[in-house]
Amino acid sequence: MILLAWAGAAHAHAARTRIAVLGVSAEQLRPEVREKIASAVAGGLAASGADVVDSAATAKGAAAKGITDCETPTCRIAIAEATGARYLMRGSVQTMGRNYTVHLEMIDGTTGTVIGVREDRCEICTENEAYETASVTASALKAEVVKRPAAPGDGAEARKIAVTDVAYPAVKDAPTAPMVSASGSPPDGEAPPRMRPWGWAAIGAGAAALAAGIVLVAIDGHGTCGADPPDQCKNMYTTRGGGIALITGGALGAVLGTTLLVGRF
Repeated sequence: MILLAWAGAAHAHAARTRIAVLGVSAEQLRPEVREKIASAVAGGLAASGADVVDSAATAKGAAAKGITDCETPTCRIAIAEATGARYLMRGSVQTMGRNYTVHLEMIDGTTGTVIGVREDRCEICTENEAYETASVTASALKAEVVKRPAAPGDGAEARKIAVTDVAYPAVKDAPTAPMVSASGSPPDGEAPPRMRPWGWAAIGAGAAALAAGIVLVAIDGHGTCGADPPDQCKNMYTTRGGGIALITGGALGAVLGTTLLVGRF
């Protein structure tokens, strides 16, 4: 059973949508904080099941193609081609005191136009809470855009959104009772009841690992010397590697849990 579950997870990994993170602008924040917010965005996308090209790798791929200051659809299409991404995500963060506003945009890599926008606020927050907000916002926007079914004229709607900066609203399906076949077993594609607790447990463990990983990435490079200047502190946290490992493990746990819940092995 475990082997079948991991085989299903591997299949889901291979089919994941690739999203390249263009970066996050935030003039009021220190460069290292901007980088950690961009990392949190990448972590949120990974936790939601995406194959992520982080901002550093995206910038490297764009530079290799001679692409800089990309603000046109043609330029964005070129970045998508350079990174092999189906979508691009860019964002900005506005701060006022301890209030953070995270604004993210999803861009269609085949047209270069904005097809989804999400903005969330974190009021009276620490930097770590701002990172968590960025991660959750990215995950939610990916779910809204990638799962939205295509419809006639979708390209025109994408262009309209790029001009008006209006996001598609999230659509929540009404809950329905699970169908059962004449034999009393769930239909194909639905997880047996005995698998559901394991699925929820895997998703819960994955979420916890993701949160812990984001915290470890956030405190990397900070000292334990109290008020001493960083250059005089000999005890510095080196937690980035462990944080990335936890984020990766959390994403895999979420994929495994989802596989067990939907029953597609």
